[in-house]
Amino acid sequence: GVKNTGTAQAYIRASYAVNWLNGGGNIVAAVPEGYSCDLVKDPQGAWVEGGDGYFYYPYPVDPGGETPSLLTCSVLCPEEPVYTLSVEVVAEAIQSNPAGAAEEAWGVTVSNGELTVH
Repeated sequence: GVKNTGTAQAYIRASYAVNWLNGGGNIVAAVPEGYSCDLVKDPQGAWVEGGDGYFYYPYPVDPGGETPSLLTCSVLCPEEPVYTLSVEVVAEAIQSNPAGAAEEAWGVTVSNGELTVH
């Protein structure tokens, strides 16, 4: 999950990038032969997918609190792998009070503490 490292309740949104890296740490253009990744988005059904490339957690997260997992991933590779999988999750947080902060910054609606995506 994504942890709220701030000092106030916050709404959280996140996106991710998946790449295969060669031994030098450089991104390769295609999935290497003999490698695969089974990526499951929002395995617990807790996030809301926006049309903007972000997933939104619809409830405020307390300071020190954490959202449910955004992704799960299992990798299949040769016994002595040359390539590694890189899954980078980028998250943003915005204070939940006042609700207008998230609405103005992200173009969402907040009603009774629950964030909805347009």
